[in-house]
Amino acid sequence: MFSELKGLILSDIQNTGNEIRYITQDGHVYRQYHDQDCCEIVEVEDICGDLEDLIGYPILEAEEIIHKNDTPAELKMENLLKGYKDRIDDDSFTWTFYKLATIKGSVTIRWYGSSNGCYSETVDIYHSPPSLSERVGEQAIGSGETERSEGTSMACSLCSRQAE
Repeated sequence: MFSELKGLILSDIQNTGNEIRYITQDGHVYRQYHDQDCCEIVEVEDICGDLEDLIGYPILEAEEIIHKNDTPAELKMENLLKGYKDRIDDDSFTWTFYKLATIKGSVTIRWYGSSNGCYSETVDIYHSPPSLSERVGEQAIGSGETERSEGTSMACSLCSRQAE
């Protein structure tokens, strides 16, 4: 679903720290985030580049790269320097990189997820098309539909509660 951004023009990007929203010129919203559950964490670790470079120009690149239980070589030293020694002991982990580029510049968003191995460590991507009112300029008759991609939750015998 992330690759759907390719060719679109963004009018806004909102970064709240644990969620990134991409708003297109035609009113579509793509949300990146993760519904946290017990025994897991998924978060934006770093943004390399200026998100403002992605606004107002066609997206030329929209790529997702996933490293499951494998830290990319360029991050191993960085993690040690930052004191992320606890990551070495994570039962299961996932690095997810989202690369976006326009003619003005490029951005790489780095997410890190870890768990006890029973829960999702992926980034959830939701797409919400514009509501009918936004498309026809009238009062709302109904709300926009929402499509969900990626991310799953499941029960884990290692945790004391059931995933929702």
